[in-house]
Amino acid sequence: MSEMELYYVNKKRKKVEVFLTNHAIEAFRDRWKKVYPEDHLEESNLRAKLVSRFKSSHRVKNLSKQEKERIRKHGPTLFFRQNSFTFVVADCRIVTVEISDKYKRYLNKDERAIQSRRNILGKQVR
Repeated sequence: MSEMELYYVNKKRKKVEVFLTNHAIEAFRDRWKKVYPEDHLEESNLRAKLVSRFKSSHRVKNLSKQEKERIRKHGPTLFFRQNSFTFVVADCRIVTVEISDKYKRYLNKDERAIQSRRNILGKQVR
């Protein structure tokens, strides 16, 4: 068996290979810029950074209401969390990457929603 780049260990203690989608890579790039605006991520290091973050993540077992709703709508889904990011895995693919930091979750939304929140809070958003 060849060495797998991305995998997680399932309940039966077997390695399950995971693949990256283009959407997940783009979402990680966009959300990295929002969470760490001072830390510029080079395109050449993007995939390596995503892989290293996923490898150090832990599976979420205590699911939130939103995560349970996603499973209801989209079927079997696993969530892996590492510091500020949550990796959403469905059908052995990382389908998206979301910001999970309590004070920065609003950054998952589009720019108009973010600007609206900043205006409401008087630019005191963390």
